[in-house]
Amino acid sequence: MPKPELVIGYDEECRPVQAVCSACGEEMPKGEPRVTTTKEMITWFSSQFYFHVRRKHAEEEPES
Repeated sequence: MPKPELVIGYDEECRPVQAVCSACGEEMPKGEPRVTTTKEMITWFSSQFYFHVRRKHAEEEPES
């Protein structure tokens, strides 16, 4: 399986509106209502992706 990467989708005004895992296609949860700026949305999606990878893909990575 390919290494999971965060893929962020943007609207016509270049605001992040969606994020998915490249490995499995699971969509990351949308930001809470107080998350409104571009920086906050990218931070939100990144943190959700981090937890997603640890939960869904951790067993797929080889040990060092």
